Amino acid sequence: MRVTRKAKFLLLIGLFILFFSSRIFSNTVFTVPGYKNYVNDFAGLISSDYQTKLNALFNKIKQDTGIEVAIATFDSIGSETIEEAAVKVFEAWGIGQKGEDNGLLIILALEQRKVRIEVGYGLEGDLTDLEAKDYLDDYGVPYFKNNNFSDGFWSLSLQIAKKIAEIRNKNFNDWLSVANIGEDEIISYNRDDDVSFGSIFKILIALFFIISFFLRYAGRNLSRRGRAYYFGGGAGSGFRSFNNHSGRGGSSGFGGFGGGSSGGGGASSSF
Repeated sequence: MRVTRKAKFLLLIGLFILFFSSRIFSNTVFTVPGYKNYVNDFAGLISSDYQTKLNALFNKIKQDTGIEVAIATFDSIGSETIEEAAVKVFEAWGIGQKGEDNGLLIILALEQRKVRIEVGYGLEGDLTDLEAKDYLDDYGVPYFKNNNFSDGFWSLSLQIAKKIAEIRNKNFNDWLSVANIGEDEIISYNRDDDVSFGSIFKILIALFFIISFFLRYAGRNLSRRGRAYYFGGGAGSGFRSFNNHSGRGGSSGFGGFGGGSSGGGGASSSF
């Protein structure tokens, strides 16, 4: 059968469109790279000194508890949501021990301005979605908003490490010592600093239940004047940034992840 010029032209146009559409589509698909250590800073956001110390800290956590903590930063995750990308990375790397699923991933996408804590099945009872959200918003996002990614990951990681030490009854100070982390490098908690939105929300919720209880059970026995109620004060999370990156971190002794699975739990935030 003879092919006309018109048919050839249309075929050529079709192949041209198919080729470029496939190229465009491939650029929007997020492909998970191989991991290198506990901290995998593909976007180049975290100082080398912080990476060394965090790798040593996470390795000590794994040795003492079996829990595997990983960090992954990317320039972009294409058309994926941060939740989809987190599950992809978690499953591809197998963070956590096989059968225990006790892994935790902190993932950040720079172009999308998104960050997420993804929690394995085995840790969902220890680190709730609400707690993960609070950690992000109180200890990570305030730094990320100012493009201070090193301090943000540092602050967030230390708080998560402290939480793991508490739930596994381990010595947090021992972990800091092994990772060569000094007292002057720990983000402090200052009640006199600015109050975070998360802290304000918690205070308002607590006050709502206290006042509701007061009005329901005690209001009947009080005079009209006595029903006036007063409250004040409040505590907030403080943030102290620091630039002390001196000192040498220990070797992480990284041997790869254990083949765990994601539970789909955790929390995400924008910055």
